Amino acid sequence: MTLLAATAAAAAARSRAPPRALGLIRAVASARRSRPPSTAVGFVPTPSPSRLPPSALRCRRGSSRRASSPSALPADPPSTRPHVASVLISDPSPSPVSPEWEYVLFYAGRSLGSPSSPDGIAGIGVSLCDGDDGRDEVWWGMQFLRGASCHEAEYVALGTGLEMSLKLGVRKVVAVGCNKLIVKQVEGEYKTKKPSLRTCKERVVATSEGFDSFRIRRVEKAMNERAKNLADEAMAMGADDNGDYALELATSQSICARKDSSSNIAAPAAPAVAISPSKTYVLRFDGGARGNPGIAGAGAVLYDAAEGCEVWSGCRYLGDKRTNNEAEYAGLTSGLKRARTLGMRKIVVQGDSQLVLRQLEGTYRVKAPGLRGYYDEAVALRGEFDSLEICHIERARNQRADKLANEAMDTKESRGFDNVSS
Repeated sequence: MTLLAATAAAAAARSRAPPRALGLIRAVASARRSRPPSTAVGFVPTPSPSRLPPSALRCRRGSSRRASSPSALPADPPSTRPHVASVLISDPSPSPVSPEWEYVLFYAGRSLGSPSSPDGIAGIGVSLCDGDDGRDEVWWGMQFLRGASCHEAEYVALGTGLEMSLKLGVRKVVAVGCNKLIVKQVEGEYKTKKPSLRTCKERVVATSEGFDSFRIRRVEKAMNERAKNLADEAMAMGADDNGDYALELATSQSICARKDSSSNIAAPAAPAVAISPSKTYVLRFDGGARGNPGIAGAGAVLYDAAEGCEVWSGCRYLGDKRTNNEAEYAGLTSGLKRARTLGMRKIVVQGDSQLVLRQLEGTYRVKAPGLRGYYDEAVALRGEFDSLEICHIERARNQRADKLANEAMDTKESRGFDNVSS
């Protein structure tokens, strides 16, 4: 059974497809079943390196690095953990993290079939990012499980993600998931009646106390597609590869290099991805003026929120008689026009200008006459999207757009904004 076929079968079963699709995965899962599932779920221990299957050491997604020996997690008593059909593999060179930054942990758990049935399978996906749009991914992971319900898989994903975040040196974290029950139970608003979930919750709460700052919140599924897709892929691969698939941690080296680079920003290659009107994209913008008014430039970047990859970027030279706020608005409106031209319908706008964002929200009034035209244009563009959310971010998280704005001022040239007035 190929990976493509297994993935399609898992997706079909999740969407209540005809029984034939469900039977396809059940048949594969039944063929590779060798041990009985347990009745409760805890967090996942790591087998010794000698038990690692050769397939688990494969490099994924074209990476040239090979995985190192797994980093062990505290083992649970056999009676409180699920039957796990995968191992934990850590990346040999994890991305450095800052204890001063607040990171976002996206997590998701998925299941197929009854957890009490030998054919029941589940998967988890986790993605640690230094931005709530999922762009700057520090590492990601997935794991195949068996004998776990959807809620139990959610807890395993959350707990595993928190433990690995601590191991990477994260001190401040926001856990983000779609399951309302899990979020409310961890917050203490809902009682945890099921014994297996109570054990999982206690482990999550205990792990969360290791952080200097911990919060948990619920988001819509569209904002958590990355973790969900990883969980689905884990189920499909587990069924397709005899259950010997691991939680793999991968670092985003190109992102780290981009953060630390002081060299001029080269024009990005054309993205090899198709724009989907059903997906959510993130627009980050910035603008500045040297002299205020003076030489001004604007920068904008569009990201795929689910995949965490850059889709498009551009910088725009605005002349030598613009103010900082005018340049900020130019970055916003130019980015929105480009998103519209590319066919994007759902946008999350992020920037570090409180003034521009609060005016667009309607919280601040537009007092400066020179900004009225920019504001009116931004409001008109907002109405051309099916959905548009506004989010203020710190300047440190907006360095990509800031460098593009400075590039425009340094070179006095524009790029990436062909037919931006359209």
